[in-house]
Amino acid sequence: LSLLVVGLHTVGTGTPLTQVYRFAVPAFFIISGFYAFCPDEDKSLVKAKRFVKNSVQYFAIGFVIYTILIVIRTAVVGEDVGSFLDKFIREIEYNRTLVNFFITNVAMGRFDGYLWFLRALITISIIHYFLVKYNKTRWYIVIVPVALVIYFMVGNYLKLFTDFQLQNRYTRNAIFF
Repeated sequence: LSLLVVGLHTVGTGTPLTQVYRFAVPAFFIISGFYAFCPDEDKSLVKAKRFVKNSVQYFAIGFVIYTILIVIRTAVVGEDVGSFLDKFIREIEYNRTLVNFFITNVAMGRFDGYLWFLRALITISIIHYFLVKYNKTRWYIVIVPVALVIYFMVGNYLKLFTDFQLQNRYTRNAIFF
């Protein structure tokens, strides 16, 4: 799976293989869900809480690392770090709504778009927590296939049959995974 992700990012999105590579990310979400599942009802809520906590931590760590790297890059290329940080904070304030973060997957800053997988994972971990809490995990038998069909047919694989394709920001989010 990781080779498919690397292939997508190295070959680019203009080749017929793009659609094959795009299968890797849903597979990663399914694997994450597999490890989040716990058949023991007493332990499942604790594990679901930990899944939410870990997802938020992974995103926070990645966001801090990307912020530091982009500030270093800005300084190295000779740009004004102060004005970059000012613009960066304004972008975060503009894009910080819950809808942008959880649904349309709009990046908080100009570079955390690379963390879209983790933002979607946070949303999925929260959904998983509530399904466990209210004993509704049996809904997965309907939710997962429907979401995958929508992702593959409307999101990324529609391009195989028509000239139309939704923007990635609408298909690379928790709604479809």
